Amino acid sequence: MEFRPLNEFTLDRLAAMWNDGFAGYFVDATTTPEGFLRRFAAEQLSLDLSFAAVLNGEPIGFVLSGARTIQGRKLAWNGGTGIVPAHRGRGVGKAMIAEALRRYEAAGIGLATLEAISANEAAIALYERMGYRTIDRLKIFQHGGELKADAFGAPGALPVAVRRGPTHELAGLACYDWTAPWQAQWMHPANAEAAIAYDEQGRPLGYALFKTVRDEEGKPASITLFQCRAAASREDAGAVASALLSDVFVPGQTIARRTLNLPASHDDAVRALEQAGFALALEQVYMTRSLSESR
Repeated sequence: MEFRPLNEFTLDRLAAMWNDGFAGYFVDATTTPEGFLRRFAAEQLSLDLSFAAVLNGEPIGFVLSGARTIQGRKLAWNGGTGIVPAHRGRGVGKAMIAEALRRYEAAGIGLATLEAISANEAAIALYERMGYRTIDRLKIFQHGGELKADAFGAPGALPVAVRRGPTHELAGLACYDWTAPWQAQWMHPANAEAAIAYDEQGRPLGYALFKTVRDEEGKPASITLFQCRAAASREDAGAVASALLSDVFVPGQTIARRTLNLPASHDDAVRALEQAGFALALEQVYMTRSLSESR
């Protein structure tokens, strides 16, 4: 078995490799060549860090990865690991993760991160053997239909002002969660927005990171929440989170609402979402592994 760069394969072959690698997966991950290309670009994946495992000239597995610097530290994200069914259980996964970690260290990366579906016990066990540890759980909630006006409590119950703005404003907040996963960081979702709650003196109390997709008439069609957190020192953190959620999710309208990899450690927001009738569609574990930072 050898590891080959992705640029040796056609786009059609890469899409087929992805589909073969995720055959029988917990969710339908099927893609097209165009979909594979869009995902690779949208998730900011790296050709240098990504590769295919090849046996007798045929790809039998792959690891897709990206890298970025956060607060002066380089971190890598595993954006997809797949093995064709006929080669599962034969040590291919262990060899590929070892190769990925080798590439991370060679690139001077100090922290390796990944998500795995909580029910995927075999994959989680492999990552643990390779030195990864679970540091959080990630919630994917969904809510269809109309959201009641008081879903997050009586409007105006807390004297806060919620203001929307560009996502980079979150980077200056003391309560911002820099440990959240790759897809939930302020610099990642395209066309995302920030909502920041302030008290009467103009001090920030908490924030939300979210994205609204609009229809052809400019009306909200779907809203995705990535983070929602109040300052840890606040005794009314639950009320702050509820005020932010009420602003983000626009109660009273019939649109699709969901969260994407919302950290369970944002517990005030998780409780408020559950109480508002959001259903848990999927849970993942968020795992990290420290590496030697050689560059």
